[in-house]
Amino acid sequence: GERVPDAPYVLEDFVENVKSEPFSVVKLELLTAVARLFIARPAECQDTLGRLLYYCIEEEKDMAVRDRALFYYRLLQAGVEETKGILCSPTSDRSLRLLEEQTESSINEWVPDFNSLVPIYGKEQWAAMTASRVVDLHYVDSSTDDSKREGKVPLMLEKKEKDPVINASSSSLTLISNLCLTAEQFERTWLNLAVGCQQSIPCQESMQPETLQAALQMVHIQTIAMSKPGSESWKVYLGAQDDTDCLFLTELLLETGSAEMQMLVKQTENKLEALQAFVSLLKTVLETVAGLTY
Repeated sequence: GERVPDAPYVLEDFVENVKSEPFSVVKLELLTAVARLFIARPAECQDTLGRLLYYCIEEEKDMAVRDRALFYYRLLQAGVEETKGILCSPTSDRSLRLLEEQTESSINEWVPDFNSLVPIYGKEQWAAMTASRVVDLHYVDSSTDDSKREGKVPLMLEKKEKDPVINASSSSLTLISNLCLTAEQFERTWLNLAVGCQQSIPCQESMQPETLQAALQMVHIQTIAMSKPGSESWKVYLGAQDDTDCLFLTELLLETGSAEMQMLVKQTENKLEALQAFVSLLKTVLETVAGLTY
């Protein structure tokens, strides 16, 4: 625009006919072109840009065009320098070559490292760091006995020589403190397990989410997900693992106005004694935090 003398007048002709323009992509490009030219030649483009923004905001039916016009309008309200820094900045940082390098190599070479820390540590160091941390946890099919398994879910667990543990019962349950279970892993495992325990717990008062989460963490029960306070159906999803790699998954549900909380517990191993100990531990925490009575 700075090098073409007639640029403002060429774009003005397009602005005059913008109402009859059938393609939204042309209107989007016209908005960007006029806004950029206004930065370089404000005196010649002020009226043209004003009329274009007015039409796109007040009369345009396409929401993408209207949103682009609103964005430029509010950006200009912030100041010319701020607008220039965004509209006239380089399209990309030339020092960033990650995507270019990936497109030059086979997709099979870098996809296995996606969503990992390989770019930081390197393949060899990351492989060494994770080699001793992968533990296979098995799904339990409720229709078969303990000798039959269905599927596997690899979970990243940090194994230490001496894991901090919590004893829920002197002989039946010992929870580890360093379980790392993602929401996706929780969902996959949950859907493949049968309900091991289902109880309705009388609830006398509302829970404080922060207090509950802190109390669960103290007994090595991980909070996977939690509804926002005040939700109509308040849900909490919990995960824990004992020293025999048995995984305990829990759903707590409290409906608005209900005097009872629903508790569902599933486990990856059919261990009744451990399940009873875990449920007892969880109910103790809930009683302490939320004033539950049984």
